[in-house]
Amino acid sequence: MFLTTIHFCCWLSLLLLCAGEQKYPYDGPENELTIHVTPGSTECFYQKAKSQQTLEIEYQVIDANFGDVNINQELDINFQLFSPNGKELISDFKQSDANHRHEVKEDGDFKLCFDNRHSHFSTKTVYFEVFVDSDSDDYDDKWDDYDFSPELLYNDTMDQIKCS
Repeated sequence: MFLTTIHFCCWLSLLLLCAGEQKYPYDGPENELTIHVTPGSTECFYQKAKSQQTLEIEYQVIDANFGDVNINQELDINFQLFSPNGKELISDFKQSDANHRHEVKEDGDFKLCFDNRHSHFSTKTVYFEVFVDSDSDDYDDKWDDYDFSPELLYNDTMDQIKCS
């Protein structure tokens, strides 16, 4: 019994340690997600962006589920993008897909909403991607720090190639 308690405590400590080091899953420059938006509801998500960056959102309604009923599916959803201060920047009404680019002018969390309030019966499955690009001149290309000589790329020197 004592050994089982120690084993459980070690396992729990390891789990907490790993969970504590995990990064927030939607905090990167590129995110993609597939969601279900039930009839009459709205699902919203947030993406951080800084001034001088470009926020690109691409979405597509990939399914409209009416349960077991086999009828013509309306693959449409309403979409809105809001600035960090709540101002509506982009709005689509009953679109099946779209691709938007927004030049960010203020730092903060941008709100993306998929609205299915116009539907009374159909749950929409929406796939979307969010990209945050930095097009500024002060962008440092980390690859510039590496030596890409042919010897390093191919792990061979010119003498080794001539000999073979």
